[in-house]
Amino acid sequence: MQDTTAKSVNAAPRSRLSAPFRAFFGRALDIALPTLCPACREPVGGNGLCAPCWSKLSLIAPPYCERLGIPFAYDPGPGVLSMQAIADPPAYHRARAAVRYDDIARTLVHALKYGDRDEMLDRSS
Repeated sequence: MQDTTAKSVNAAPRSRLSAPFRAFFGRALDIALPTLCPACREPVGGNGLCAPCWSKLSLIAPPYCERLGIPFAYDPGPGVLSMQAIADPPAYHRARAAVRYDDIARTLVHALKYGDRDEMLDRSS
């Protein structure tokens, strides 16, 4: 039979030493391999998109269809549905997108969906 108490006693000093080593090697890796913008592959200062790609995203803001989230060219008033939502009502109550599906959004979606670029997912929650 193994003595598990010896293993747990020795694990504590190792775990205290491993945190600084992980931080050091994490910083060294960030310097050697900087974080890249997922859309244009240019280096960025943190996580996410670079400033030029962020500015090219078309954020969807009101007014938009309350059911499908399709943006309107003018403000028809609160609670108005688009013609698509009236003609062919979906099975769900509400859908919403943050951005229009244009060049940058398409690049991001395709990188996530087909390019196995799952580092774009937020795993903090």
